[in-house]
Amino acid sequence: MFVRLQTWFPFEIQVYVNGREWLARQMDRAGLSYRRSDNKFLWVEDWTRAQELLHQQLETSWPTALDELQRAVHPLHPGHLGQFPVAYNWTGFQSEWATDVAFRSRQDLERFYGRWVRHALLNFDSAKILRFLGRSGRLLGNGPPVHSNVERQFEGTRVKHWVDHNSIKLYDHLNVLRPETTINNPNGFRVYRTSENDPDGALSWRPLRHGVADLHRRAQVSQAANERYLEALAGVAETKTVKELAEPV
Repeated sequence: MFVRLQTWFPFEIQVYVNGREWLARQMDRAGLSYRRSDNKFLWVEDWTRAQELLHQQLETSWPTALDELQRAVHPLHPGHLGQFPVAYNWTGFQSEWATDVAFRSRQDLERFYGRWVRHALLNFDSAKILRFLGRSGRLLGNGPPVHSNVERQFEGTRVKHWVDHNSIKLYDHLNVLRPETTINNPNGFRVYRTSENDPDGALSWRPLRHGVADLHRRAQVSQAANERYLEALAGVAETKTVKELAEPV
């Protein structure tokens, strides 16, 4: 992680946290063995226990944790504000939520990955991508533009789709398949909550906020998007290319 303090007024603070690094330290404390490459776990001694540890991160009291970091890097706050002490308002500038599927071997993943990438680029149209990201309402008319592309990088091939400054992408690393949802603009999502002006009032579906109070809901909608994406690819696994069908003949 890192914490960056802007050294001029209003002294903004930017915090970056890598959840997989956090998980590695949790597993170290729990005595769990694992194999790791970059921020991906290729093998874990006890996957169920590792998942339980990862879910504990969702129980974090973010205002408490971030206020502690603020005191460490900016101890003058709020005394330097004189008679107008104001607490920091913590927001989620960007969130990335990855779902890792670990195959037994790199060869097992390679059997399917190429056709999954082709299928995603050729068959996932605007309506499907909007549904992946939870936009299942009216899709006709002047909806948000959707963009998709494939890039071959040093690490491998990546397919990515963008909608309203949010995205969902798929890439591979050794024996790990990873769909990942990135949220920069939460306004298109909903959270079941009360009004900010009436915390004791009735619950209803309201726009997802930038504030850290809705980070848990961000995790839910991102995980749901990743699962819909994986389910859309699952039926492609048993198909064969023309080359595979023709060669035996």
